[in-house]
Amino acid sequence: MINPTIKETLVDALSSLRYAVQEVVKKALFVMTYINARKVAAKLLDKEDTWGKEGQSPFIVSEKVEETWAKVKEDEYFDWVNEQQWEGIETMTSTFFETLGELLSEQGTYEEWIPV
Repeated sequence: MINPTIKETLVDALSSLRYAVQEVVKKALFVMTYINARKVAAKLLDKEDTWGKEGQSPFIVSEKVEETWAKVKEDEYFDWVNEQQWEGIETMTSTFFETLGELLSEQGTYEEWIPV
């Protein structure tokens, strides 16, 4: 018979090991997905040969989002939306994403950003 204390210690250790391996696998999958998504984006943008090379301007997501948002606001299709409505939309979306980030962080499901 196995001593109950030793058995408990072994179960705890194996459980911790399983959790650690699970976290490593999740992060590895996240990195692989991130890298492959960038490869697909480079291919779609026809920048496979230059993307990520020295001397190229960096691709910063927040800047691209800002540029796209500015283009959307300037589009004639949205002439009926006034500045107060744009501010309301911007406030609503930023509040939504801040709240979502806080909820995910509280639940422990928020993925860390892993630089590649």
